[in-house]
Amino acid sequence: MQELSPLGSRLLAGVPLTSRWHVLALLQPVALAPGQQLCWEGQPAEHIWLMQEGSVVTLDGVVPRLDSFNDSPGMLLAFDALAWLQQQRTCLQQRQQQQQQAWLDTNTGNGTSSSRQKPSQQYAAAPPHGLNPAAAAAPRYTVSYQAVGSSFFWALPLQQLGLAFSGSDGPRLIDSFEAELASLRSP
Repeated sequence: MQELSPLGSRLLAGVPLTSRWHVLALLQPVALAPGQQLCWEGQPAEHIWLMQEGSVVTLDGVVPRLDSFNDSPGMLLAFDALAWLQQQRTCLQQRQQQQQQAWLDTNTGNGTSSSRQKPSQQYAAAPPHGLNPAAAAAPRYTVSYQAVGSSFFWALPLQQLGLAFSGSDGPRLIDSFEAELASLRSP
């Protein structure tokens, strides 16, 4: 985590060590040469970008906007990550409610446990887009970033991060990411 300090310390504050290591294991290193693009506006957002060193500029089409130079290590806001995090929180809460209801149904003996359904009924209830309902409404990048100098980033894949949020430490992880994003948006 030292490689990401102080950002890593803030993002994972209050999260148990095992979950910290799980999130850190998701990170993918990305090195860009001057002039290379990190992401393009309108493309599906697949990563949260954490800039460790270097500098980027936003693009207006394909032309760099000189007033948008950024050389501060930290999270780049390339899409509406707060809305995505809220979507993840909602999915987590729905899963927890379903698990609690299934537990109550099973342990109170009222016979409505989903485990007592026919197998075809169980699978029919699964969303068509896999285990992660949030995958259906994938966000899109709202800005294009281009490296100005040699730059080093950590890419945090949204799909895998969404799965990490579904674990027992999911609420704490989401809280940490929301707090970091809120601090980036405040003046």
